[in-house]
Amino acid sequence: MTLDDLYTDIVAEELDNDTAPPRLPMLTHREAELTLALCSAVAEGEMNEDVRAIARALTTRLGMRLPAT
Repeated sequence: MTLDDLYTDIVAEELDNDTAPPRLPMLTHREAELTLALCSAVAEGEMNEDVRAIARALTTRLGMRLPAT
């Protein structure tokens, strides 16, 4: 499964739910899997556009959960 597939699955699952998921200051299991896959890809030297796009999307997604300082 590619990084894009993992991210697409997470977003599709949220769209299928009737209510918005609660925004918690922690990762869901699937987000943790995506984060680990992204870290593995970077550690293996992959820095193509797909990896960068997923990194940007994940940064935006998780950054919304940080409290304003």
